[in-house]
Amino acid sequence: MRPRRGQASVEYMMLLCMVLCVALLTGTFLAKYGRDLADRVAAMLLEAAIQLAMP
Repeated sequence: MRPRRGQASVEYMMLLCMVLCVALLTGTFLAKYGRDLADRVAAMLLEAAIQLAMP
């Protein structure tokens, strides 16, 4: 049985809404915790570089 003409449009609209929601949630998370996470990752990379540079 072939899907109806409007069914694909509804599915694409639902997919668009899901992608938009995920993007908004990710943006909110990064706005709230992004700077702290970046600082922690930078500190870990610096620590690893110092340990590798030690003889």
